Amino acid sequence: MLNQMRCCLGLVLAACVAVQAGAVTLYYESPAEEWLEALPIGNGAMGAMVFGGVEHERIQFNEDTLWTGQPHDYANEGAAEVG
Repeated sequence: MLNQMRCCLGLVLAACVAVQAGAVTLYYESPAEEWLEALPIGNGAMGAMVFGGVEHERIQFNEDTLWTGQPHDYANEGAAEVG
């Protein structure tokens, strides 16, 4: 588990360095084998984990209504109240 977290941190740091250097291309030697190695993309309501691969691309996606079955407002008016 610790090695996976180090790998993810390394990928994030490498991406940050590449962006700062002006490069916009990420290159990996092999596709991700586990979920923690995949690249997360998304906008808050829809997201995906991209595993990579040439012959067989694997993309695991999530959209907020997939878990509930229908759109739903989760805002709780009293959530900010301490009592």
